[in-house]
Amino acid sequence: MEKSVEEIVNLAEKCYDTQDVVNATIKEMDDCQIPVNRQMRANEIDQFGERLDQILDEFDDLKQADKDFEGHSESEREIKILIEKIDKKLNGF
Repeated sequence: MEKSVEEIVNLAEKCYDTQDVVNATIKEMDDCQIPVNRQMRANEIDQFGERLDQILDEFDDLKQADKDFEGHSESEREIKILIEKIDKKLNGF
């Protein structure tokens, strides 16, 4: 019986040691854990989408202001060229 108790105690100690190793590994992994990493990326994508929507709204306001602006032809041409450049970059997203 004592031999069985000793074997059980040794097995329990090995289990606790293994559990300590697993817990230490999880702690070291921290943000590298897949669910955490996926959630962080999802949040970043949501934030990026919100910023992009805001930029697109502001750009639409800029285009409307350009339509409403009545200046000389040189400034109109410069503004239109800038708007075209910005439009091409935004369409890339």
